[in-house]
Order: sequence, then C-alpha cells, then structure tokens
Amino acid sequence: MKLASYNIGSIFEKGLFFLIPFFLFNREKFFAECETDEAKLKEMLEEISGLIHRLDYAMEQDHLSAYQRCMILDMAKLVSDRLTERYRRVRKGVKNIMRGRVIETEASRIYREGIKEGIKEGIKEADQKRLKQDAKAMLDDGLEPERVARILHLTVEKLEELVGLVTT
Repeated sequence: MKLASYNIGSIFEKGLFFLIPFFLFNREKFFAECETDEAKLKEMLEEISGLIHRLDYAMEQDHLSAYQRCMILDMAKLVSDRLTERYRRVRKGVKNIMRGRVIETEASRIYREGIKEGIKEGIKEADQKRLKQDAKAMLDDGLEPERVARILHLTVEKLEELVGLVTT
C-alpha cells in the first residue's frame, strides 16, 4: 500500500483513519519551506487543523470511537514530534493545534480506570466466592452459624445472605 496515493479525502472516504498519523510523512518534504515561509506554514497548519476537524466529525458520526480518535491523534503527535525536530516553527505550530485536541491523557486515564475497576470488581467477586466457599465448608463441618460468622467477621444476617441459609 502506498501512502502517497492516499489524500485526506480518500483516507476519510475509505475509513482508513489509521493512516492519519502517517499522513505527516507526506508533508515532511515541505517543512523546510514552511519554516521560512509564513504563508506556507499557515496553509499546512490549516490543513492539519482541517484534518482534526474531520476526525472529530467522523467520531460524531460514529465512524470511530472517542478512544480510537484519541489514539490516532496521539500517534499523529508522536510522528509529528519526531518529524519536526529540526523545524522549530513547524513543531510549535503543530503542537499548538494538537495540544487542545489531543486528549490522549484523558482517554488513556479513562481506559486505565476502567481496567482498574474491572480488576477490583473481579477481585471482589473472587473474594466473595472464596468467602462463600469457606462459610459453606465450615457449616458443612458442623460449626454453628454464629461461630462461622464470628470467624469470618460477618454478621449472622450477612452469613445467611451469603450462603443462602434460611433459619427458623
């Protein structure tokens, strides 16, 4: 696949959003010119800004998720940081456009929090299952519910609820 054969329009038409970070490679040959020509720099930055607006619109239309959008922009930022190392004005301009747009930290934070919550919930469920198994084993061995509850640091009501005991 030749990236040069894809322009912004075709990338969006075909839903090839993953190519967006690499689109900057096509613009690299203009960086030196943009560094010295204000009009050229403005034109390129407007193109990048338009690309981001189109990406936002694609997300609003449910063509990609907010997380995917953030990851694409984060990758584009990494590519642009590397490509613009020698071009101070270009680098500054691109960073200014992307700074307000790239919410990678927010998306990654949400993702990490979701993973942490899932892990906590899984641990909680595993602990509950283990507690239930221990309580049933103790009751099966003939221990009184009051004693089992005391050993497991539960109330008798919580023990009954946990193992489904019905006391009469």
